[in-house]
Amino acid sequence: MVRGRLSLDVTADVATFDGNDLLLTQKEFALLLIFVQNEERFISAEYLYEKAWKAPLSGDSQALKKTIHRLREKITGSGWCIEWSRGEGYSFEKE
Repeated sequence: MVRGRLSLDVTADVATFDGNDLLLTQKEFALLLIFVQNEERFISAEYLYEKAWKAPLSGDSQALKKTIHRLREKITGSGWCIEWSRGEGYSFEKE
């Protein structure tokens, strides 16, 4: 999957930015894949957590927030960003 300067190899669980490996954790890669598959759509924190952690969100979303924060830093400059909107969730948008 290619989105501008970002590339995801879903068979190897590897993401690259301008041809350089992003060195993502498994959770970061899982989230990035969900975002790429649902670009420019809002996705709830509950859905993201359930898909990446394979467990229901149990009230504390700090693990999700921290993982998204690290992912945001790693994709900076790629032409894409992760936005958050209260009551709607997260979205993967073109900068």
